[in-house]
Amino acid sequence: MTILNTIGNKIRDTRTAQGISVRELAKLSNVNPSYISRVENAHYSVSIVTLAKICKPLGLELVLLP
Repeated sequence: MTILNTIGNKIRDTRTAQGISVRELAKLSNVNPSYISRVENAHYSVSIVTLAKICKPLGLELVLLP
């Protein structure tokens, strides 16, 4: 499993566990729903800034390397 798969799975698993649709997450994060879907399916490499936008409404914290 690649890092892109790990990130995508975490976002999808958290989103679905909270009962949030891709469209709802898109509105909350101001990120295009098709982009979120592609990130969840490991089709896109996501920037740190966009990843932070997606993670914030899900309550996920980005932990950066020291």
